[in-house]
Amino acid sequence: MNAARFYRGQPIESLDFAIRLLGRNALASWLCVNLLASLGSSPRDRELAFASAVRGRFLSLLDPKRAHPCHQGESICLVGLLSLLDAILGLPMPEALRHITIDAGMRRALLGLPSPNMPCLPLAKEFENGPGPQADALSRAFGVPRKQATLAHTEALTWAAEMFRAAD
Repeated sequence: MNAARFYRGQPIESLDFAIRLLGRNALASWLCVNLLASLGSSPRDRELAFASAVRGRFLSLLDPKRAHPCHQGESICLVGLLSLLDAILGLPMPEALRHITIDAGMRRALLGLPSPNMPCLPLAKEFENGPGPQADALSRAFGVPRKQATLAHTEALTWAAEMFRAAD
């Protein structure tokens, strides 16, 4: 919080002040990214955590732009953040989710089962290595124009890079 990018002219001297200044949603996102980044120590683990952060931010930027958002608040971000938990932990997804309490729809989507949340992950995956041949169809299925999805993905990459830089 005392880093230049957060500094607001007054040094942060308490956790309470930092929370009020940063905001609950931004703090929750920062905390999730830092927790993911700390799960493993290898470069592979860090890349997976970064990809999870990008997915989460990407989906949280896009969902409110839909005619009928499928998530309340930041829950869609959690779908993206947890979407690579199995790879990070080296466990099958059912085992990785076993002790995590999440909404049933999110759990079903993360397990690859039919769910109202299901369109989220294929879209996020499609944009990971640059929008591929299914980007238009998946964007339409999610309810946003491809251009909007491309802009959100670029913003998500920038955000995740800043979050990981701050975590170092």
